[in-house]
Amino acid sequence: MLERNFTIRGGELDIVAENTDELIFVEVKAVHHTDDLHNYITPTKLSALKKTIEYYLRRHPTRKPIRLDIAFVK
Repeated sequence: MLERNFTIRGGELDIVAENTDELIFVEVKAVHHTDDLHNYITPTKLSALKKTIEYYLRRHPTRKPIRLDIAFVK
């Protein structure tokens, strides 16, 4: 794990981690039920994640491919 709760104005990355092959960004969402999980990640949230990931990558350049995971926790 490289970072927890990496925050900028307008966005947050819950977890930034890496393995030998990839840089991994993880969004952790608490859910009350598991029906329609896609509704928990809105276009606004995706836009904020993209902006925050781009900011992170400008500060921490890498040649590794990146991956975004969404972890739903009930």
